[in-house]
Amino acid sequence: MSDSGTAYNGEKKYYYKCRGRKAKFNDCQNKPIRKEVLEKIVIDSIIEELSDKSTVDYIVSQLLNIQENQAKTNVVLNLLIKEKQTTDTAITNIMTAIENGGSTCTAMKRMRELEQRQEELQKLIVLEKSKTPVLLTADDIRNYYVKALRLESKLLINYLIKETILYKDKIEIHYNSPVNIGPDENRDFSFASKSVNLKIKVPFRKHKLKINYDVKSFIL
Repeated sequence: MSDSGTAYNGEKKYYYKCRGRKAKFNDCQNKPIRKEVLEKIVIDSIIEELSDKSTVDYIVSQLLNIQENQAKTNVVLNLLIKEKQTTDTAITNIMTAIENGGSTCTAMKRMRELEQRQEELQKLIVLEKSKTPVLLTADDIRNYYVKALRLESKLLINYLIKETILYKDKIEIHYNSPVNIGPDENRDFSFASKSVNLKIKVPFRKHKLKINYDVKSFIL
């Protein structure tokens, strides 16, 4: 959460600090970090990572795989398609039997039932497909991230970053995704990491605190 303090010269300073620590809900020992310092880490990471073609290629590849797997796991749609294929085959078999001199009366009754079900299934399939998000191309995904680099810093963070989590010795940057990723915990992935050494001004302390953070970027 954000917080503020006043420097010796009366200047207002803004920090990010643990909400639980401020409210005394826990014994969190994480040090507060200046707002502009954390935001600079995030912005520098965004620019560095999305300016690297191999990193963007990896992001695109991973999101395409996730999108493809999500399409395959639409259980309702897959069952409807399978039933329609079975129905289509049954209708074809009955027509063949009739042409070969089979029992016309019974066969025609069964075929009308199947044709009615075939029509119902087609409508259900169209309806279920309408619930499925439009599949993005590799270029769509790439442009989502690359074009963001043209934005002003604050807009860049608002557009691309879902949240930033500050731990005692690491920072996690969670990016937004143009692909609607479901709640499956196995679908998130990390695509970059680095170390950052900081000298942080801590409220009411004269000397700066030296901290090393491992910065990891994720798409969730």
